[in-house]
Amino acid sequence: MIMNQPRRKQAKQSPFRATSFSLSRQHRSVGILESTLEKDYFLWRRYELGEETFLQMQPEPIYYKDKNGVMQRYTPDGEIIVDRSHYIDEVKYLAESLSEENLDKFAILEPLYAKQNKIFRTITEFDIRLDHRIDNIKQLYPSKLHPAPIKEFEALVKGIRFRHLYMKDAIALCKKRKLPLWVIRRSIAHGLFQTDITKHMTELELTWS
Repeated sequence: MIMNQPRRKQAKQSPFRATSFSLSRQHRSVGILESTLEKDYFLWRRYELGEETFLQMQPEPIYYKDKNGVMQRYTPDGEIIVDRSHYIDEVKYLAESLSEENLDKFAILEPLYAKQNKIFRTITEFDIRLDHRIDNIKQLYPSKLHPAPIKEFEALVKGIRFRHLYMKDAIALCKKRKLPLWVIRRSIAHGLFQTDITKHMTELELTWS
């Protein structure tokens, strides 16, 4: 489920697939999402990519001839421009991506996009759903909709010499200093705390510069 429900509307439903679309105000783009894997991909990218990057779901299609010489239309799942690198992402479950049909198609698309100075990538569930990352992002993303808690963060870490806290210690410190617990999540979401969000939320190690 994509967080921030006001941004998500149901486009259509069927017994087999639910298609929805979601708006990223940060990247000024709308995503059409046709599977739970695409929803998790969009949530991951929307959370981790900064405002200076370009993110678009279902960008402009491209036309190509398949191995039989028949003209085909292909629409990527995602397009990202970051640090002068231009990526075209196809979101697929690993088993599906390894089918003969898809391998043939990707073998044609990769050099076709390379001629446009774009990098074609297949993104699978093992890239997107790495350990606890998606579960953590679902909890952290709403915090990005609030301003960075600069003053509260400084009050929380004031006087700590080694700039390192485990999650349980950060919670205890919040209570001791009479700060709201949301300070921790908002500080993680806005990058004030650095941590590996692939770990379970209770096992996060928080550092800061």
